[in-house]
Amino acid sequence: MRHAVSFFAILFISTICWAQTDVPSDRPEQKKRALEFDFFSPVFGNTTIGYEHYLGQGIALEPKLGIIGLGTNIENQLGAFLKAGVKFNLQRTSDLSVDVQQYLLRGTYFKLEATGAMYRNTEPQLVEIDENNVVLEDVNQTDGGFVVQLILGQQWVIHDVLVIDGFVGLGYGFSSDRDNYNYGYYLFDLDFPIAGSLGLSVGVLLP
Repeated sequence: MRHAVSFFAILFISTICWAQTDVPSDRPEQKKRALEFDFFSPVFGNTTIGYEHYLGQGIALEPKLGIIGLGTNIENQLGAFLKAGVKFNLQRTSDLSVDVQQYLLRGTYFKLEATGAMYRNTEPQLVEIDENNVVLEDVNQTDGGFVVQLILGQQWVIHDVLVIDGFVGLGYGFSSDRDNYNYGYYLFDLDFPIAGSLGLSVGVLLP
């Protein structure tokens, strides 16, 4: 575990240095904010909205808020989760073409992201048994989870209006619900905290 933490720290610092030296210079006329929607999130029982804000030198902040139960509520759960991410644009200046307009929020990126979730879980539980019937009663319990992921993605900007973002992530996570899927990430093994994610976001640039 100590070696893994050291590796992530070195990778994080190296990416910051790369982002500061290799990205194109900031252009004040370019839009620096975007509002995005995780396109497939309602299918998985939640609705997730994100806001991206470009800080400069290829670095952007991207918080996301997910409302659990606002969508196809497969698991009969209500709650919320919050994602906080830092994006580093990996576009090198040598890859830029003077003939193509370059957008500050476009390109391949690396993101370090943390997610925390808390929700109420309603499940039927056995409360009484007699010779003729079984009595079940809905019982509410609070569950949650947490994950830290390294995410690699590609973001496109179309006609200075539309934003499309595809990404894949891998990291460490856990869930008190003992369920593989935990809103925003998937646990590959409940006894070993490796988590992953895959998604597609669409949105618009803000003035």
